[in-house]
Amino acid sequence: MTSTDTIFETAQSRIYQTLGAPAVFTPLTGAPQDLYVVLREEESFQPGGFQSAVCATETVVRYMRADIDRKLVPGETFTIGSAVYTVRAMREWTSRRGKAVVS
Repeated sequence: MTSTDTIFETAQSRIYQTLGAPAVFTPLTGAPQDLYVVLREEESFQPGGFQSAVCATETVVRYMRADIDRKLVPGETFTIGSAVYTVRAMREWTSRRGKAVVS
């Protein structure tokens, strides 16, 4: 890992701890894991591409790949406060973070 990567990872971690919420991720198999996530309501554009329209809003959870270094599977859950959010689908997968649609 280069020094630039280290700086970015440290900054991202601090952003999630400051702007995010503490959560517990529960995979379908394995032990639950504590982490910070960002929970948001976002617009869902259909169809994708150049010409699209907002069809609905969806609740998404963004997480750092430093915490969960894989794509999530439908049925896995995030507990944030007293609310439990179930993963429905992956929306985004980048080199540093993931974003999943939850309900």
